[in-house]
Amino acid sequence: SEDGLADLEFELSWDGPDGRHVDTRRVFGVNMWRDFFPPGLDAALLGKNVGETVSIDFAPGALVEDRHAVHVHEIPLAAFDAASAGLADPRPARGRVLPLGVLHKAGIGGVYGGNRRPFRVLDVGAETFIADLNHPLAGTRIRLSAKVLGARKKRSEFGGRSRDFIAELTDGPGIQARAGGAPTDFFVEGWSARAVEDDDPTFYSVPRMAVHLDRRALQTIRDLYAELLPARGAILDLMSSLESHLPQGRKFERVAGLGLNRQELDSNAALTERVVQDLNASPALPFADASFDAALCTVSIEYLTQPVEIVREVARVLKPDAPFVVTFSNRWFPPKAIRVWKDMHPWERLGYVMELFLRSGAFTDLHTFSLIGDPRPDDDAHIRETDLSDPVFAVWGKRKG
Repeated sequence: SEDGLADLEFELSWDGPDGRHVDTRRVFGVNMWRDFFPPGLDAALLGKNVGETVSIDFAPGALVEDRHAVHVHEIPLAAFDAASAGLADPRPARGRVLPLGVLHKAGIGGVYGGNRRPFRVLDVGAETFIADLNHPLAGTRIRLSAKVLGARKKRSEFGGRSRDFIAELTDGPGIQARAGGAPTDFFVEGWSARAVEDDDPTFYSVPRMAVHLDRRALQTIRDLYAELLPARGAILDLMSSLESHLPQGRKFERVAGLGLNRQELDSNAALTERVVQDLNASPALPFADASFDAALCTVSIEYLTQPVEIVREVARVLKPDAPFVVTFSNRWFPPKAIRVWKDMHPWERLGYVMELFLRSGAFTDLHTFSLIGDPRPDDDAHIRETDLSDPVFAVWGKRKG
């Protein structure tokens, strides 16, 4: 009701030129009277019970401003200020998403240094580049759903602030798609450099017996794997460690774990076989063609220095129509993460992983997924840093037949 608070799961879904995209945000304590909703959504939610879902389809221009040529600018390369945003690359790259503040010298109205709003680089020439300041979802047909997770009466209406859910729900989605369907130039000089270039097997020789995300985020990953992995069969756990995060209660005839630390792999009870291999030195997988029913890579894709080659290898060892699922978050191990990963907008990392699938030429039916907004467990070690659970991002596709 209008005098109540609601816990809602918003799902924004849309089709891009290369795949299907679903971005989910959970919000708790939504003020049905004070907060701002996308057109028609608040009215559709009133009177709904816990567990019910409403959906609205928005034509291009109805949820975010439609695309306009006035928001596309040709800018001299001399006006590109990478240093102001701490970017490693001194030049823009085609298709990349960058913070608007790097254009503060270009004389565009309303643009100031430090502005983190994203814009897209459409093209780069010898002396100028094309900057697209349109919203990344401009021109896109969008379906927005809201599921009622909980509802309760307000105690009072004093204090607080209004939330703009149009702005919140569309902040990030759209960035994962290629610009104009053309490949994004993630792979400029130095893209795979790492802070510590020491030999990987030596660096990882000391076991790290720890999971890297909070347990609520890991449960989201397990739930996703439960949906996407076959009920039984052979699973490849790429860049494995002490846990594979497979759905609980599910049995698989084979789970092959490939990682860098023998002790970590030996501690993983889900594995039926274990392989120690440095993929950055030897991307060829030691498995026969078409020998797996699914493959997964959990919070590790950001450490690969030859990722396209490895995605092709994963395709080789998968059976036709078998899924390859890559999951990640906003936490990683800084010394070994590649440079381009650290410079990217969170939703641009979805685009980077999609680019790996697309450049491999071996996958179809591509999807991206994001989930943010769950509460962090009270006993989690990082609860003082943020009360939100680690976000979960995923990309998957099926091996072409």
